[in-house]
Amino acid sequence: MGLAFIARDRAVDDAKEVRKAEAKAKLEANSLHRRLDRSNEVNRHLCLDQKKLMGAHVELSHKYGEDLAYINTLLVDLSQLQVELRLAVLRDRLVDAEKLKMRYHRQVDVLSAESYRTGLENREFEGHAEVVTPDQFDEQKGIERDHYSVKYYIQ
Repeated sequence: MGLAFIARDRAVDDAKEVRKAEAKAKLEANSLHRRLDRSNEVNRHLCLDQKKLMGAHVELSHKYGEDLAYINTLLVDLSQLQVELRLAVLRDRLVDAEKLKMRYHRQVDVLSAESYRTGLENREFEGHAEVVTPDQFDEQKGIERDHYSVKYYIQ
């Protein structure tokens, strides 16, 4: 009977060892299962974050494209405004040049009329076949004698 007790004790010990091993395996399985659940949760959050990031990237790409289009529009508008400004400056210069040209021609006409009068007074034209009177000369140049001052034009 001693052998039966020893065998029974060994069987009880082996059963305890098996139960301990099973409990340990269950704990490890539960731990692995919890870690797997956490890993899956983290992966799910990472996927959601990646989707959000991709959406934000697409949105930024669209915004960037719109911004570039707006900048191009502004550059075209700026170029047009520069052209219009240059054109306005050139028109102003042309108007100023025309005014100077008219003033110069007026000065030449007045000075030539005065020179003609002075020459006639000094009798430089005596003996010429066709002598124009100073008043006729003024009429040809479109000058009225009483309306100009030679001093003004000789500045």
